Amino acid sequence: MRKFSLLVLFILFFVLAKSSFALPINARPYVNKNVVESVDVSPTPSSKIAPQQIRVNTREKVQERVKAMLDGERLRACQARQEAIKNRQQSLVKLATGHLRRIDDWVNLLKIFYEEKLVPQGVEIENYDEILSEIDEARQNVVSSLDEASGLADEFSCESDDPKGLYNQFRESMQEVKMNLQEYRKAVKDLLVAIRKVAGEAKSSPKPTATVIPTQED
Repeated sequence: MRKFSLLVLFILFFVLAKSSFALPINARPYVNKNVVESVDVSPTPSSKIAPQQIRVNTREKVQERVKAMLDGERLRACQARQEAIKNRQQSLVKLATGHLRRIDDWVNLLKIFYEEKLVPQGVEIENYDEILSEIDEARQNVVSSLDEASGLADEFSCESDDPKGLYNQFRESMQEVKMNLQEYRKAVKDLLVAIRKVAGEAKSSPKPTATVIPTQED
């Protein structure tokens, strides 16, 4: 009987001990919030880059390498032709300067003919000073554009920031020189036409003739 009582007591002690250490069904384990908050679970920067962005960056790098290669080839090609380009530019400037000097000679010859041949005979052009003013203005435009073109020709270099831009500027400047030379020739032609007109009128006008009065003999 005593053994049975001891057995019962042992069983009750075992049951009570098990029930005191068992967790309830809805119980949650303890979590240290400080530890959880300190852990960074955000995605790494590499995980944020989309595949499309990677392809774009790769394509841009390839384009930059191709551009650098083409720029190098253009530079070498430009350097191979640089001397020829500069000689061509200087030849165009020299040619335009020669045209300017020839027109200057025409102006001087016309002025000499008018002032030394016609004016002493009383033949004058009413708007002569106005025509000369137009000639001087047209000539100044030629000189200005020619100076600009000459400076661009001297400045041209393949090592500059934009050699193609400099070359295009030179071409535009030479086009302006050509246009101004045409205007200069036109102004000189106006002087020539005016001189021919007054010279023709003076030649066709009747000249006074002396009349001989006979004398009576005694």
